[in-house]
Amino acid sequence: MATGYINVQDFEKFISNLEDETEMITTVLKGDSKYMRKFVSNLQVPTYDNFQHYYFQDVLSMLSRRYIGHRYVIEHLQELEDLS
Repeated sequence: MATGYINVQDFEKFISNLEDETEMITTVLKGDSKYMRKFVSNLQVPTYDNFQHYYFQDVLSMLSRRYIGHRYVIEHLQELEDLS
C-alpha cells in the first residue's frame, strides 16, 4: 500500500539504489555506512511518527536542493576554468 512515507530503516537502501540509477548523488556512498549516515543526516529531512518515517515529498525536495547546489558549483568552476 502506498503511503507517501519511507521507513527510516529503508532510507539508506533507497539512497543507495538512487545513486546506482541516477546522477542525483555524485558522492560514492556504497559500502561505507559512516558516510551514508553522515549524508542522510546532512540532508536534514524531517521525520514523522516518532522518527520512524520520512515523507517522500520532503526527501525529493532535499535531494533536489542538494543536486541543484552541486550542479551550480560545478558549473561555476567550469566557467572559471574557461576564463583562464
